[in-house]
This record gives sequence, structure tokens and C-alpha cells, in this order.
Amino acid sequence: MKLNSAFGKSCIALGFSLALVSIAFASEQEWQYPSIQGYGKVLPLPNSALRPDPNREAKIVVNVVQPMSSPSEVNPGLDRVARLVNLFALSKVPLERLEIVAVLHGGATAASLDNAHYGEKYQVDNPNIKLIEALKRAGVSVYVCGQAVAHNGFGQSWVNKDVSVALSAMMVLVHYQNEGYALVE
Repeated sequence: MKLNSAFGKSCIALGFSLALVSIAFASEQEWQYPSIQGYGKVLPLPNSALRPDPNREAKIVVNVVQPMSSPSEVNPGLDRVARLVNLFALSKVPLERLEIVAVLHGGATAASLDNAHYGEKYQVDNPNIKLIEALKRAGVSVYVCGQAVAHNGFGQSWVNKDVSVALSAMMVLVHYQNEGYALVE
């Protein structure tokens, strides 16, 4: 009987210890959304190398081509743009020091559609609209490739009002890289 009691107490102590370790680990692993709430979660890593300098400007053009895994999910490339903004915010870089441009094309083109046309095509509301609005509030310019819009059989008038239709994604990428923007694929 004592063996079982000692064993039971050991199991309880081990379980309690594991719970404390889990709580400590979970508190260290708290995802944050310092600038764009609900999108682009980031993990504070205060001792990490190569952190952005809050006193320097950053000019970045992001190539967004990955499709959504499901029409009801946010485009992973747009979420990555939100993560980029949140990483800079986490490092205390003011939004005024960021110049970020995102260009949608290829499999990401549908994310640019307004809610009515997206819903007509996929039978769900466009989950990217709120994210694009949040990106725009953070100063991000969002373009969609006009060629990709046409190749997908979409009308230019179907594009969300917060997204600019460019002649092509290639032109956006070339233009901004010529202006000194770093390319993020």
C-alpha cells in the first residue's frame, strides 16, 4: 500500500513539475501583434541578433504569390507582410520609417477581390479584406498584377478598393527595386 502511495505522490509531483515547466514555456512563447492586430503574429526574442534599427528607414517590396490553402483562410503571403510590419514594430521602429509595398499575383490574385466578387466565386466572404485594410492603415501599399487579374478571368472593377491594379507585378517589382527597395520573396 505504501508503494502505491509513494508512487502516486511521485506521479503528482512529476505532473505538477511538468505543469510549471509548461506554464513557464507558454509565458515565454506568447505571440504578439504589436501593430497589426490579429495578423502576422510575432514572438519577442529580446536577445536575438540582427534586430532592426529604430533610427533607420526600411524600404521593402514583398512578392506575394502563394495561394490560400482554403478560400475561407487569409492569404499566407499577406499574413507574412503583416508579420514583417509587426517585426519592425516589435523592434520599436516607427511606422513612419517603413515603406512597404506588397504585390499580389499568381495564386494570390484572388485575395485582391472585393467581397461581392470573391463571395460569388468562392461562396464565402473574402477573409483578406480586413487584413488589407489593416495593412493600409499601417502604411503598406498593396498592388495586384493587372495581367494576373485578366488571366484569372476577373474584371479590374472586381478588385478591392484598397488594392491598386498595376500594369503587371513585374513592373511593380522592377520599379520599387530601382527605387532602392529590398525584395522579399
